[in-house]
Amino acid sequence: MEAILACESEEGGFSERPHVKPPYLEPTYYSVELLTLLGAGVRWPISHVHFIVSLQNSNGGFRRSSVAGISDFANTYRALKTLKRLVKWIRGP
Repeated sequence: MEAILACESEEGGFSERPHVKPPYLEPTYYSVELLTLLGAGVRWPISHVHFIVSLQNSNGGFRRSSVAGISDFANTYRALKTLKRLVKWIRGP
């Protein structure tokens, strides 16, 4: 679990390695899923929500990073699935 949390950015998102910028949607999705399986959570859920929302394109879909990207089904699925988990953690049981 510590290896996953070492890749978490306080500004939102996860990277594949600690202290690497920018974060990407894929490692953010995988990290949130893994932490869920482990019965843990993220440290900064609201920052992650802001990060994911910032990835939404004008067509409603989501890209993989804040740097660039087009919308596709996989990224949109990852974004919405991760947002659903994060909102559940924020709201609580």
